[in-house]
Amino acid sequence: MKLSFSDLRAFLEKDLSLKIELPRRVLIVNDDGPESPYTYPLADVLRSSGADVYTVLPYLERSAYSHSVSVYSPVRLHVRDERNYLAEGTPVDCVKIAVKHLFKDLKFDAVISGPNSGYNMGRNIVYSGTVAGALEASFWGFPSFALSFPSSSRLSKFFASMREKGYGKDDFLSPFEVVRRLREFFGVFYSLSLHVRNRLNECGPDGTSFFVNVNFPLKFFLKGHSEGDFKIFFSRPGKAWFREWYEEREDPQGRKFLWLAGEEVEDDTEGVDSWAVSSGMISVSFLNENFSYMDADDFLSEFRRKAINLR
Repeated sequence: MKLSFSDLRAFLEKDLSLKIELPRRVLIVNDDGPESPYTYPLADVLRSSGADVYTVLPYLERSAYSHSVSVYSPVRLHVRDERNYLAEGTPVDCVKIAVKHLFKDLKFDAVISGPNSGYNMGRNIVYSGTVAGALEASFWGFPSFALSFPSSSRLSKFFASMREKGYGKDDFLSPFEVVRRLREFFGVFYSLSLHVRNRLNECGPDGTSFFVNVNFPLKFFLKGHSEGDFKIFFSRPGKAWFREWYEEREDPQGRKFLWLAGEEVEDDTEGVDSWAVSSGMISVSFLNENFSYMDADDFLSEFRRKAINLR
């Protein structure tokens, strides 16, 4: 199901009479750690918009840690200030520590995991620490979002190809400019998520947890695109994965070890997340607690009618 962002926003505001607004109290976690070029800038952008923002990030990068929890080792905390912490643990540890210890008396309106440097689509969502953070937050009843941008290597290749077409450095967005653009999109996704939660509650208290997995295309980093022109595609997870192999290497002492290497393999099947992103659209997937895809038709049948009318 595809809608332009402007049509989606108008549909929520006019057809569903929703007020588009940012959450007032937000927890942010990630799996890239404090060196992420996006997480702290996003926190600053949300704070400047009036949100009360808290962060608990892994002390070191914890990509591909999936839903692992530190059970047999202690988790040491590093305090940046009373609202910002680093934990020597996994992304799931960060969520648990935030909601069960550090800020246990607070009610978060939303939990954001990311924004990640690298896509989380297809089979790779199972390995993702970013996705795990959002999934864990959903277990505790919070509206939660896994947000992912292209990897630095993808961006480097993309910028190089665009420079060959005559683009200059002023045509590309900085990390702070990217998350500032993200702010408007997140407000819509947040309001949409609340609507979906309400619709599911109307269907009965089945206890279903879900989170929203969002992946942004390369052109999201280009200036000259109006936010309203971006297409939103409600996609299902495909079969994108990594083709992997182990390289045998040797340390300075002559001891052999294995190093995992690989390359991304995308799924170009129409309708899946990686197809949507490679087509220049923002992929939005509603995933429940066992990673099953929640088809928009199951809870927003009016979206289908609107999408058809807008074609």
